[in-house]
Amino acid sequence: MTTQMKALREQWTRKLHELLQQRRNTDRQIIGLQQMLKGAAVLTEDPIPSELTLDPVPLPPGLEEIRTLGLTEAVRLVLERSGHPLNAKQIRDRLESYEYPLMQSNPMAAVHQVLKRLLKQKEIRT
Repeated sequence: MTTQMKALREQWTRKLHELLQQRRNTDRQIIGLQQMLKGAAVLTEDPIPSELTLDPVPLPPGLEEIRTLGLTEAVRLVLERSGHPLNAKQIRDRLESYEYPLMQSNPMAAVHQVLKRLLKQKEIRT
């Protein structure tokens, strides 16, 4: 490979890393704003305008089936794929970002119950 081609490759690689980081930051902001709008929609009983909703975010590899799993299996999968410990709020937030159907009236309590059960069965540690 020529020196010029190596330099171009490095330049493109840096630019791609920069753009991917920008996209991750933008995605986080979008998800945060959508969650706030969902909360406001519940309080005001006014649905979110369709132009403010996005198509589902493509799921990361290995999580394609998460929306079809029960809550316990979904929590297990989130924990397995995270690579580091997560608290109940982080798990709930990830499930919401994956558009997992949290049908419970209190999703945080449901996630806490699953974690207590997994801890009791020694599937996870504190």
